[in-house]
This record gives sequence, structure tokens and C-alpha cells, in this order.
Amino acid sequence: MKKNVTLNDIAQKLNVSVGLVSLVLRGKWKENRISEEMAKKVNKAAKDLGYKPNAMAQALRTGKSKIIGLIVADIANPFYGKIARIIENEAYNKGYQVIFGSSDEDLCKFEKVVEAMKSRQVDGLLVVPVIGSHEVLQAIQESNIPTISIDRYLTDAKLPYVVTDNYKGSYDIGLYLQQKGYQNIAFITKESPLSNFIERNKGFEQSMKDTGINYQKHALSVDNWNEELVQLIRDMDTSKVDAIYFAQNMLAVEGLKTVNALHSDELDKLAIISFDNPEIFEINRPTITCYQQPLQVLAEKAVQELINSIESKQSKDISLKIEGKLIIRQSC
Repeated sequence: MKKNVTLNDIAQKLNVSVGLVSLVLRGKWKENRISEEMAKKVNKAAKDLGYKPNAMAQALRTGKSKIIGLIVADIANPFYGKIARIIENEAYNKGYQVIFGSSDEDLCKFEKVVEAMKSRQVDGLLVVPVIGSHEVLQAIQESNIPTISIDRYLTDAKLPYVVTDNYKGSYDIGLYLQQKGYQNIAFITKESPLSNFIERNKGFEQSMKDTGINYQKHALSVDNWNEELVQLIRDMDTSKVDAIYFAQNMLAVEGLKTVNALHSDELDKLAIISFDNPEIFEINRPTITCYQQPLQVLAEKAVQELINSIESKQSKDISLKIEGKLIIRQSC
């Protein structure tokens, strides 16, 4: 196994003191009257030997680890995979690294991942909250770790957030369906206390009231939604429905699998629209009309606001809702 290069190795190579090497590598050579020529020699020797600073020791010395923790619901979900990629790139450009964790929508696991990240001395956290996590989030705030909710927030937790404007997006879907002439909508969503579902439900229901369109709301349970969804589509009376609106990408993907498996002419005639825009929507035939969340702007803004809080050492009351856009395809 290759031995880690230490400050002592660099000092021996140049025949100087360990203290001098430390001052140079910490960028404090000028104020300690070390010549520029010597500073260059130390930095070159460190590079030639492959020296890598100890991140934990650096964090203890400076009070900053330059690490951000990101906790999503499921990193395997393409939606969160895309967000994670953008966050990682934006953080890197600002001199920070990102460590990832998934809660799997489980409160106990969410709490354990939070504790693991705190033990890694993260400078700040970006979190996708799970149901019932308000006490965990409160404890994070009390520990003075800058934290921002992304994608969704808990209405009973006073935590800064950067999210999609779910209400407007869902409202706009309702208006679009009205403009296309659909009059009987099956609205498939989840019964959830999380902000994204609450606001999507409210936005769509308000648009239905404003346009006078008939709709049937099917709010699936959080724990058993997959089985309920399959049965719902199997039992759907297509004589009373001309369009289906899925309030989330996973609902839509599983719904499309069921529709395609049934090979029903009646189901195939229904217009389909969804919130979110996974890549499969472009592959499915017909391609799926959807409301695309502004992932690039959302993720970049969340990182920028978090780093501002970290570096200013002041938590900011951030409440940002960012608009997405409707992507028109063949299905609706």
C-alpha cells in the first residue's frame, strides 16, 4: 500500500522545517516573511510527491470542511439523480465537495443519514424532507448547521427552502387541458402532507373550479400506492374519462406500464399528462406531455444560497418557488 505523503516528507526533501512547509501550504507564507521563491519550491515539492491534505485536520483547523451533505428520497430515482449531478457540479465550481445519502422516505433512515453527515463535519445540508421529520430538522437548526430544503418542504418546519412552484405548474396543467377541450379528467395523486403534493393538488383543483371541468380525484395512500394505482387503472370506466393527469413522475411511469400491459383500445385513446419529465416520456409511444421542473435553476440556486449562508455564518430566511414549463408532446 502506498504511504501517505506527510508534511515531514516535504520538509525532509527540501531540508526545511515542518512549520515552514505548513505555513506555505496554508497560504500564510507572506505574513510570515517566507520568500516567494521558497513558497514555490514547497508547493512544487508537495505536488511532485503527491501530497494530499488531511480533510478532517483541515476542518478542525479552519472550522470548515468544504463539504456539503445532500439527502434525497432515493438517489436511484432519475429525478433526484439529475438534481444531485447539478448540485455536485455547482458545489465543485465553488470549491465544495458533496456527499450523498438516500432516506428511502423512511424517517429513521433520514435521521441516521443526518447524524452520519454531521459526524463528517459538513458545512451545510441540502435535504429533501420525509414525512414526520420536523423534529429532526428542528434539531439541525439548533446545531447551527446551515440547511435548506429542496424539492419540497414541511409546512410545520421553519426551514429555508428552494422548490418548484408546484401550485402554478399544476394550475397551468388544468388550463391546458381546458384549452385542448377535455372535460372529464382522472386526477391521480398521493394523499401526503408534503408540500409538493399539497400544492399540486390545490393548484389543479382550483383550475378545475375556474374552468368548470369535471374531474375525479384519486388520492392514493403513500404506503400502498403502487398496488392501488394498478387496480385503479384496471377498473377505470373509460366512458367517463377522456384524460388522465398524474401528479408525479413515478405515478405516471407505473401508470403507463399498466396501460401498456393491458393493451386496451379504450385506455390507449385517453390523453395523458404528467408533472415531471423523466427521460422515458420521450421514448414512450405516444410521447408524454408534461410539466418540466426547473431542475438546473432549482439546484444551482439551492447551492448558491446554502454557500452564502455558510460563508456569511448567518442562516437566511429563504422561500423560493421557481417556475417550470409545459412540454407539449403527442399524448395530450
